[in-house]
Amino acid sequence: MFELKQVMQIIQAQYILDIVDADGSGTMNTEDFTHFVYICKNAVIDDIKTILFLAADKDCSLSISKSELLTILKKLGAEVNQQMVDELVDQVADNEDGTLSYDLFNTLMERLIE
Repeated sequence: MFELKQVMQIIQAQYILDIVDADGSGTMNTEDFTHFVYICKNAVIDDIKTILFLAADKDCSLSISKSELLTILKKLGAEVNQQMVDELVDQVADNEDGTLSYDLFNTLMERLIE
């Protein structure tokens, strides 16, 4: 058995749960729960950049695909489509498969904030 060793307030846990609730039902299926544990296990609770990266990383691969990026941006309220995301990723991605590492994700987010 493993231990998460994370201390978080209820509001922090609720925020993460809202992000990983894929269908917006307010309940968690096994995939949502696994994703929640992945975030709690790998993130420092006060580090919003890491939480967003891990929340976007739905398949827990430590990289973000274009479709995962589209999903998290929409959850954050951005009005984007797949073509826009493809263009954004192509500007910063340094690999053939177009996935984003943590550093590339942060670079992209900084560009979006500007």
